[in-house]
Amino acid sequence: TEYGMLLYYSEHWDKLFATFGHGGGKPWLYMSDDRGASWSISVGIPHNQTIYYGGMDETDAGVLYFGNYGNSSAAGYGDTGYAYINKSLDGGATWSIETSFVAYHIHSVGVAHDGTLFAGYGDKGADIYHPTNGTMFKSPGGSWQNLTEFEIGMAAQPTDIFRTENITFFGSDGAKAPSVWTYNGTEYRSSVVGPTSAPLYSFYNRDFEEANGVVYAPTFLNPPGLNKGWQFWATPDEGGHWYRIAEAVGVDESITDVAAEDDKPYILMLDEYTNKMYRIINVER
Repeated sequence: TEYGMLLYYSEHWDKLFATFGHGGGKPWLYMSDDRGASWSISVGIPHNQTIYYGGMDETDAGVLYFGNYGNSSAAGYGDTGYAYINKSLDGGATWSIETSFVAYHIHSVGVAHDGTLFAGYGDKGADIYHPTNGTMFKSPGGSWQNLTEFEIGMAAQPTDIFRTENITFFGSDGAKAPSVWTYNGTEYRSSVVGPTSAPLYSFYNRDFEEANGVVYAPTFLNPPGLNKGWQFWATPDEGGHWYRIAEAVGVDESITDVAAEDDKPYILMLDEYTNKMYRIINVER
């Protein structure tokens, strides 16, 4: 069985890119020049794995990046125990290695509003060779290094990196990190969304969207010993203040994506018990 893992649209190249997951999916990055009517292979994915849904991004000039998600000890090109970020200067026609580093998964690759390139990686303890987790970054003209400010970068393992004109948001996949943290070009800071009734660092975030100047973010909670659930948030001032629009605790449903159409946000929600997908509209703040 093959199932989708990544669907990415390049605005610069007007192309769609897609990968499939581990359930028999082939280890290729596919691309389409005609909005999905036909597909061709762009490149093989390191270690014959896949790309996570936040694992691809591009610069304003159209330089594409992706990082491989999956067992870095599996067969396929690349050294055992290392994850890879690849880049393309020609819209996916050819690719080269941007960098490799000790990691099991690359959760996300994102270009910040100031051109800094980020990559979230993990999972801690998952790889018997190199149990690592954290965030790597490369400033324009600089070299790759670990982000260690406030220990946020090493704990968050961000699964989504989202930029606006003035700020970049990171969604945490680590229970010891803020649900959301931000980078304004000079400093990193916590931008936590979560109720005071729950542990401060227990809510995870995996997606962002902007509509009419408001950034929306879903969070979810499913750690041992706590009620699972989801919440939906909005910030009109680039993470300075968050407003909770909706929430549900003790349910099997989880928000899988937030998107916008005609500058209006909506939620895609999956019922984990029945595998039914719901589209919820009228969620503006």
